[in-house]
Amino acid sequence: MIKPQPFTATVLSNEYIAKETRKTVFKIHSDFNIQFTTGQFFNITVPAKNPDEKMVMRAYSIASSSSRLPEFELCVKVVENGRGSGYIDEMQKGDEIKMMGPFGHFGKKDETKKTIMIATGTGIAPMKAICDELSENEFKNAGILIFGVSQHEYASYDEYFSTMSEKYENFEYKLYVSRPKEGFIGNAGRVTAWLENTTASDFKNAEVLICGNPAMVKEVKNILITDREMDKKDVIVEAY
Repeated sequence: MIKPQPFTATVLSNEYIAKETRKTVFKIHSDFNIQFTTGQFFNITVPAKNPDEKMVMRAYSIASSSSRLPEFELCVKVVENGRGSGYIDEMQKGDEIKMMGPFGHFGKKDETKKTIMIATGTGIAPMKAICDELSENEFKNAGILIFGVSQHEYASYDEYFSTMSEKYENFEYKLYVSRPKEGFIGNAGRVTAWLENTTASDFKNAEVLICGNPAMVKEVKNILITDREMDKKDVIVEAY
């Protein structure tokens, strides 16, 4: 287990990659030897803006594999009046930020098994990191990513994953849009729509990683264990 520690990082870039969602790339200062396991998260320190506020910590999953260190990226949904996301939203190249980490136990546990990832919203962040890591071995044991959003414009990394699925024969990517606009071409519905067309045999020798909305995480986990006869240890979850 990697022991969490405080560190400082510098912003290299900060851009919108989907509606209300930023990808922020940081570089850890050379004074710090920070490591993490793909799927973990960092806490950022959000300073007080005025005397009425207190410094707070906010947790964000790392959206890049550990092989990219000392650089890493976060995928952050910018919410109205959000202390953490508002702070990230205003960051400029060259800004410094205080962080703490790594934390968490989310991620692959058995490298010999097929990886099935199911995510909604910014729950895609650790899945992006896991896909990056698996791609380094060309998805040796196969990977499937099922990503759900309310509307297409909220689909962070959509083009990135589409390109990845074209490049690697062993990687499959499916985007589901639950409230599609008129004229939408693609998979309409929630991520559970994908599960409806599966059987227990589709999950043999597989790990399923689930991240996103707590209600979705609970529902999908229940389907996998109850209806698809998966072992609990092969269903790994992170609720946002």
